[in-house]
Amino acid sequence: MATRWRGVKRDRAVGEIKNGLGGQNARVWADNSVTDWIQGAVESELSKAGFIIQRFDPEITSADMMILTGEILKVSASGPAPFEASVALRIKLEKGDRELRVSEYIGKGSLPSFRVLSANFNKSLGKALNEAAVNVARDVECVSGY
Repeated sequence: MATRWRGVKRDRAVGEIKNGLGGQNARVWADNSVTDWIQGAVESELSKAGFIIQRFDPEITSADMMILTGEILKVSASGPAPFEASVALRIKLEKGDRELRVSEYIGKGSLPSFRVLSANFNKSLGKALNEAAVNVARDVECVSGY
């Protein structure tokens, strides 16, 4: 299976820290590439499901290979009390000239904590991404008959 990602998220802002009244106090920034993080999580779940993953390259990707095109629609986190996160992806599966499936996947993560720590944002975003990535892998398995 080959993967490629569109709508690359160049902005590292992923959320906000709220004050006691629910207003924005500060922005939350990712330590590294949000796109790489999401792509890695989806590819990891596909590998766990038994797929051999390679990055899409028109020079070497064969016509009988399934191609997953991912698009990041939303990545957001807010906190504290509780820390809430969501990740939304659009995934298109193709094989040759056939479009097999286009679906949107939303993952949500929550963590009941009042402490403003980067680890709490990481955990809630990780839960949200894991939920979305597991559902992507499940649907790819169903469509591929693998």
